[in-house]
Amino acid sequence: MKEEILASRQFRAGLRALRSETGRSEYGPTAAPPSLAEAGRILDELAAGWSRRLIDVMPVIGRLIFQRGFDPQIDYDDAQVERLRAALQQHPGILLWSHRSNLDTLVLAAAMQEKGLPPAHLFAGINMAFGPMGAIMRRAGVIFIRRSTADDPLYKYVLREYVGYVLEKRFNLSWSIEGTRSRTGKMLPPRLGLLSYAADAYLTGRWTTCCCCRSL
Repeated sequence: MKEEILASRQFRAGLRALRSETGRSEYGPTAAPPSLAEAGRILDELAAGWSRRLIDVMPVIGRLIFQRGFDPQIDYDDAQVERLRAALQQHPGILLWSHRSNLDTLVLAAAMQEKGLPPAHLFAGINMAFGPMGAIMRRAGVIFIRRSTADDPLYKYVLREYVGYVLEKRFNLSWSIEGTRSRTGKMLPPRLGLLSYAADAYLTGRWTTCCCCRSL
């Protein structure tokens, strides 16, 4: 993934444009931009993969956790499940859910597995990437991102390109539309940064369309 993205002419051209905008462009049009190594380090931070074993094990662990305090039987709208299944067979999917408790992601992963739906890469705050748990979660498809990127245009650029790459490869994505967990149990205003990156990928023709599902 990293090598493919860094070798892309489109990616390198975007880096040159970014450096020109920030006043750090010192190279000719055929030279590697000075931020290429920095971009590579950011991609190392973002990169997630799939372990076949963890794809099966993590939802099971999640179910064992949430059923200790809640009904283990998940309620489904079977018609909507089949609609989602048909859509995911044709397009990459973006699953947006409200984040009222730490169990939200566990329930969603268990439900997807129980209904035989393909898993989705999950965006999570990089503060969760601690110790061996971070490495395990990365192998379970979790993409760790920084909480604040306002002062780092390079990071935002690389993240946008990474989102486009994942959708272009037809992987599904999942994240909280609120961007963080509610501390009151009430829904928070949506944060649209990641969704705008997905829209950018669509507008530039990197993928044709997707199915977006919001889980409440």
